Amino acid sequence: MPEPVGTLLNTADAAQAGRLMQAIQGLVKLDLAALQRAFDGTA
Repeated sequence: MPEPVGTLLNTADAAQAGRLMQAIQGLVKLDLAALQRAFDGTA
């Protein structure tokens, strides 16, 4: 797992982690900007 994703997961609350995992499941290629938006709740 890329370092930025691990960092997001380590600092996430339950809602952020859930959004992040849903965003990851929909990806073919990791889009770190999309994952950051999901983490922030702006996706």
